[in-house]
Amino acid sequence: MGGRRPPRRRRRDHRHRADGRADLQPRRYERPLRHPSQPPGSRPHSPGGSSSGPASAVALHEADAGLGTDTAGSIRVPSSYCGLYGMRPTHGAVPVAGMLPLAPDFDTVAWLARDAPTLARIGDVLLPGADTARQTGPFHTALVAPDLLAPVEPDVRAEFAGAAAGLAVRLGLRREECDFGGDPRERAEAFSLAQAAQVWECDGAWVASHPGALGPDVERRLAWASGVGGERAARARESVRETARALRAVLTPGTVLLLPAAPGPAPARDAGADERSAVRRAAVQLTCLASGAGLPCLVLPRMAAGGLPVGLCVIAAPGSDRALLDLAVAESRR
Repeated sequence: MGGRRPPRRRRRDHRHRADGRADLQPRRYERPLRHPSQPPGSRPHSPGGSSSGPASAVALHEADAGLGTDTAGSIRVPSSYCGLYGMRPTHGAVPVAGMLPLAPDFDTVAWLARDAPTLARIGDVLLPGADTARQTGPFHTALVAPDLLAPVEPDVRAEFAGAAAGLAVRLGLRREECDFGGDPRERAEAFSLAQAAQVWECDGAWVASHPGALGPDVERRLAWASGVGGERAARARESVRETARALRAVLTPGTVLLLPAAPGPAPARDAGADERSAVRRAAVQLTCLASGAGLPCLVLPRMAAGGLPVGLCVIAAPGSDRALLDLAVAESRR
């Protein structure tokens, strides 16, 4: 544990109480969530996934905070859809001992809450002590890369421009634009291939020995993952590493990158398979950046489109976890 106290001991010391457990999306906890800002009479919308259970429970005031995992956006997207604060920490910052692996190169423990102070308090419990963690704050520059917004819906893109400018003003950050380069679809494809190869390596034997145990969408994706390997996976991993190096080079100490946490608001729960697949592909174009580079990522509930919430994502350099949580608290008070 590198001198850290075990998570169980830390939970006891902080007098936190676990009131319940929520299932993940493939196990159908995903009930029709009606966020307070959802237009009256509209169709029920998805809370996102895969940490849909914790997101629904927190948004419905059945829990103060929710603990889950984030490999390719499983906390960030539900946070965005449900109007919550969310935190994906630096890869490896929180121990994952005992956690069922999906894609270990990208898996993290992550959490969400309705308010910034609660989000920060969970970080106090889970993250390394302040004396051992790297501190790269305070922040002074907010980057916006217009070319990264290609998968974002037009109304969210317009909303993002104002939200990014407003955040910079409230926190006294210098706002700069940059061109990150590359093709977002190619980056997402490379990440998905690298992830799929690890998913099948970790879980393929179980899936093969339990036919029919998973929902049809998940089964189709795992069937595709079973065919990814060898040279194809190796090329994808190298592409992910190249993107990670480029992103880390941009995020110098004191700098954050701003993005929408999802390309649009929550889709309707009765959306068809093609629409769900398109939404997922677009989301990965945004979420793969922090996931592939192992970077900490904060979601702020600061945007809306069509009467539904959309999160504002703040990505920072490795080890900036506590600085991001401090940013969330400071921003919530202004």
